[in-house]
Amino acid sequence: MFQPARLKLWKQRFLCKACHQTFVAKTSLVQKHCFISNPIKTHIALELQTIQSMKAIGDRVAVSSHTVMRVLKTVGETLELNHQSLPEHLSFDEFKSVKEAAGAMSFIFSNARTHEVMDIIENRQQGELIAYFQRFSYALRSQVKTVTIDMYSPYMTVIETCFPNAKLIIDRFHIVQHLNRSLNRLRIEVMNTHRYSRPKDYRKLKKQWKLVLKNSWKVNFDTFMTHRLYEGMVSQRMMVNYLLSFDEQFDWVYTLVNDLKYSLSVGNSTQFLYTKQRTAA
Repeated sequence: MFQPARLKLWKQRFLCKACHQTFVAKTSLVQKHCFISNPIKTHIALELQTIQSMKAIGDRVAVSSHTVMRVLKTVGETLELNHQSLPEHLSFDEFKSVKEAAGAMSFIFSNARTHEVMDIIENRQQGELIAYFQRFSYALRSQVKTVTIDMYSPYMTVIETCFPNAKLIIDRFHIVQHLNRSLNRLRIEVMNTHRYSRPKDYRKLKKQWKLVLKNSWKVNFDTFMTHRLYEGMVSQRMMVNYLLSFDEQFDWVYTLVNDLKYSLSVGNSTQFLYTKQRTAA
């Protein structure tokens, strides 16, 4: 339990014989013209880390809620981002914030090389982000070389507007996620076409979605086992081939998606672009 204590502090006044001006001795215990000690302010700052009202903190340390608010503002000023510098490589992302946030998601950006969090913005909407980054000078924004993002489309407009020389980098994780979603969407379409005509195959496609989305180079082909949906001994490769035999487009998309994912896994951007261009042609 916090026990308030009152200290009667006497400050000695000195006279400078050279300029004939007086000055008061300084102490680290309390700031000049202030009656609340620095240890109390430090304790208030620590209390502010937890979710509780300012009045509750003030009652606990025997100060007013306005004092707690002033400490909060003082501590917050030290956390404000310096708008005089920007790293050359940035990363954008979003996360679910508190209920009081203006947008459904909050925005966070960091140094892509050091992973140091630069700042957190309450609203990730396009207009809010453009207004925020335009606080930095045009010269600073022009020095940004790359910005790594997911596939949230408003970020692309923000980058084009605020960072004229930055190259856009799509995070590899989100590319793979997008490919898997496309393949899974097609699996569901094929599955639904066999729902009443071939119910057993419908169940195979429905139950084995993880096997379809598994990277093809990791699918086992030499270990045989029994499976309740199949007769006899089967391997993972045999089950995948059977599922792909239901539809030619499904088989083609499966091969394409896995070729793209393999190029990403080994870092072969040339092969990835070649596969993409060959498909478009």
